[in-house]
Amino acid sequence: MKTKEQIANELNISRKSLYNYMNELNIKNLTEENIKIIKDYINNKNKSKEISKFELLEQLEKLKNENIELISKNEKLEESQNVLLNQIEWYRNSIDSEIRQIKENMTLLLNPPKEENKSFLSRLFKR
Repeated sequence: MKTKEQIANELNISRKSLYNYMNELNIKNLTEENIKIIKDYINNKNKSKEISKFELLEQLEKLKNENIELISKNEKLEESQNVLLNQIEWYRNSIDSEIRQIKENMTLLLNPPKEENKSFLSRLFKR
């Protein structure tokens, strides 16, 4: 098993940096998988140093512009959604009123119930 100093030398970093990276990545033991993770982390960290501030500012401006476009699209979608919800509500109310009207018409079309000739005792006990 390699020591942490040997692993740090292989990765071309100091032992202190190795400990710092282990803390940042929440790595407790140095297995082969964890060493690969640290190696990838170091490569990505070095890549970020190669990018110039101008490029980062350019990317930031692009992201800001995209964000503005997305916000406007989102607002339009929300407006459309509200319009659709209002239409659905209108249709629902319209259907409810039509159903109510149909029920009323059905009751008007029905013959009135016939009254049966009931005896005095049957009327008395049913009520």
